[in-house]
Amino acid sequence: MLHAARELELGVVNPNSNSTLQRRFYFQSILASCAQSRDLARGRLIHKWISSSSDLRHDGALLNILLQMYARCGELALARAAFDAMEAPDLLSWKIILGCYAQRGHLEEARFLFDSMPQHDGFLPDEFAIASAMAACSRIGLVGAGRSYLALMEEDYGVKPSLEHYSAMADVFGRAGQLGFAEELVRSMPFEPSSSAWASIVSSCKIHRDFQRGERIAKEAMLRGGKSSGSIHILFANIIQEES
Repeated sequence: MLHAARELELGVVNPNSNSTLQRRFYFQSILASCAQSRDLARGRLIHKWISSSSDLRHDGALLNILLQMYARCGELALARAAFDAMEAPDLLSWKIILGCYAQRGHLEEARFLFDSMPQHDGFLPDEFAIASAMAACSRIGLVGAGRSYLALMEEDYGVKPSLEHYSAMADVFGRAGQLGFAEELVRSMPFEPSSSAWASIVSSCKIHRDFQRGERIAKEAMLRGGKSSGSIHILFANIIQEES
């Protein structure tokens, strides 16, 4: 609703005199539109208006939309500044800022941010936040930290490990060259392994030049996966080419 922003600019809607409910609706609508169109300039203008509004400057739901706008625009520094200015970030706030760091490739910072999340009743990292932290461990080679997240997530955070978490840990092992651990984990996890989990290991086998293991796993995964194992077919062909 960019017309809403235009109305604000023209003074049709006064950001200081209209009702809280009306201003919240207008600001939410404009920020959502700014996020979609990546209109950073207008989004920052709305941020300025929100900051000057005594009854909305600490509105958590509105500030989360602001965070999403900065994240969509790729503005990590502005997103972090807005996050740090929040009086009481909720779980969604943390998920947005974690995702922003991860998507921009700042994986070590994402993991440190995850470790700084408050942990008390009613406010614990959820499965998405834990998966993001494990993905960060995978990219920067922190095997020990990844294992700790998987081993303690149910006890510490009340989150039962899912297929995504086991697959993320297998990726941690694989990228670190611990291919035997990666394969053993995927085979022993209490879920039917996905094609993407196998593809991750095959890719790691190719990187670390364990062609025999990669070829064996790829053949098995292709037999199991059928049409859903397209990426494994490509990896298998690449392994055969490098072996020859």
